[in-house]
Amino acid sequence: ETSQKGTELFHLQKELLREKARSSILEEQLKPINIHRWRRLEGSDPGKYQLIQKIQSLQKRLIVKTQELEERELLLQEKEKLYVELKHVLARRPGPEAAEQLQQYQWAIRDRTKKLKALTAELLILDLRM
Repeated sequence: ETSQKGTELFHLQKELLREKARSSILEEQLKPINIHRWRRLEGSDPGKYQLIQKIQSLQKRLIVKTQELEERELLLQEKEKLYVELKHVLARRPGPEAAEQLQQYQWAIRDRTKKLKALTAELLILDLRM
């Protein structure tokens, strides 16, 4: 089980690194390389310029959403880990059968305590007669 969790942790870390690299690549793509060329494009072909701006805007939104997704996935992984731990704790707890058996033991102890008191009283009476 621990080796399985170790393998799973390795894969998750590898995936996290891949997503971070992807995110940084997208961030690099957002940086304008030659802003003056785009300004010339704005004057000569405003439609194309608007499309480029729209692409940039969408890429920024994609980066933000990707980061939000990463945060939520990490939170989900933490919640799943907590769920598994709680599940193991509950599995170790005694069930209703154990509670019923405990109650039967308590009744048996009460019954034997009553019998012991009766025998003690009877023994005391016999000692007083002698």
